[in-house]
Amino acid sequence: YLVSCKYKSSILHNVSPAHLFEQLLITRTRQQTDWFSTAAPDEYQNLYQACRNYLGTVDLPQSVHDLDGQNRQRLKEKFQRTWPPDITGPYRQLCTAVSEVSASRWQTALGKRIAVREEMLWRLLRLQSAPYFIIGMASGQQPVRFRVDTPWDFRQRYTFRSFEPEADTSAGQPKVVWQAEITDTLLGEPIQVKGHVEVRWSHGRFSGAPEAKVYLDTPHQETPGYSPLACSPDGS
Repeated sequence: YLVSCKYKSSILHNVSPAHLFEQLLITRTRQQTDWFSTAAPDEYQNLYQACRNYLGTVDLPQSVHDLDGQNRQRLKEKFQRTWPPDITGPYRQLCTAVSEVSASRWQTALGKRIAVREEMLWRLLRLQSAPYFIIGMASGQQPVRFRVDTPWDFRQRYTFRSFEPEADTSAGQPKVVWQAEITDTLLGEPIQVKGHVEVRWSHGRFSGAPEAKVYLDTPHQETPGYSPLACSPDGS
């Protein structure tokens, strides 16, 4: 059996932004791109220039694209905790731009076909051709024991209605929220499945290619396709 072990984690994926927002988790490329440069080049340069001005040095390159590993490490160490007041504005502008462009590109890649959006949800929830199991511990020390269904299992009980991503410009980092509308055909009830994506540097500020962390905000036990496993009286 395939088993996924989780301990107080709601992360579904940790992938490159392009793999999610443009390739819909289908085609994975080996090339690592700087999503901040791709999605918001002007805002990214403005943030870097604000950091460069704050440090008051001229030994950093003028363009953020010319940073080497040593320079990136220096910026990471200097700004690893909180942004100074002079930099919070440019950083918020970067967050807004990256959030909006990411959501827009995701919408464009999804198109209008409902089948494509349903398959996107399946891939996000990790519904695969064979069932597998999630075990572990949730917040509050509650045990996690679920069977993750296949798409065929999913369709036996649920009817997919919609899937929509949207930029969240109120967060303290680039963020896209997503929501799916589903009908439980057995109970005749509507269900919402919610999650979000955080786009962040993989190894600290200015260090490493940005990555997209996909979170499931709906509790596992309320998520279609996640079937609870019962315990025997002896707890086994």
